[in-house]
Amino acid sequence: MATLRPYPPIQEKKSQKKIKVRSGGALGNFVILGMLVITAMLGYAAYLMMQPEDLADVEGYVSGEVPAGEVTNLMYRLENAGGVEQVITESELNAYVARRVDFEQTGALADAAEFNGVAVRLKPGLMEVIFDRTIRGMQRTVAVHVSVDFEGDNRKIGYQAVRFGQLELPAGRGTVGLVKPALDSLVNAMSSELGMIERIDDIRVEDGQLVLVPQTL
Repeated sequence: MATLRPYPPIQEKKSQKKIKVRSGGALGNFVILGMLVITAMLGYAAYLMMQPEDLADVEGYVSGEVPAGEVTNLMYRLENAGGVEQVITESELNAYVARRVDFEQTGALADAAEFNGVAVRLKPGLMEVIFDRTIRGMQRTVAVHVSVDFEGDNRKIGYQAVRFGQLELPAGRGTVGLVKPALDSLVNAMSSELGMIERIDDIRVEDGQLVLVPQTL
């Protein structure tokens, strides 16, 4: 009769390697991927900010130049409108602003930047005020979408969006704050013209023109 021998005890091998399994590997890869995407987006945003917009379509504006010849006196025209609707073309408006406003770059960029001018682009329902500079030999533009709201007898100028180069962002304290010094300078320089808004019953922004309806005195 055959007998079964007991199995010998299994000896633990000292050379046996233990495998460690790390948890969270997928999450780590996702975080790294997210950081790469954010970095790429920030890089692209910076690239867009450095690209000036093309101002060739803005009628009556030439970067760094003041129009020669006679320029329509828009203030005189509005003051003597007698309640008759006035149509101001984009070309007339830009020629007037170029002749009326003379900017000088100040502050930290005074030695490295030159102010070329202010362009106004008129689209249906939208007025864009564009600050045109040259910084270290490269053109840079910042555009602000401006609106005029009528609330009874009150007139309120608002900002809808800000475009740095070709990157457009919603208007807010941060974005508007970056261009506020230039906006304040423009408002101060054209305080007489902006004061006329109080005597305007309606403003319509159309393609390439501004339609103003003065109050009847």
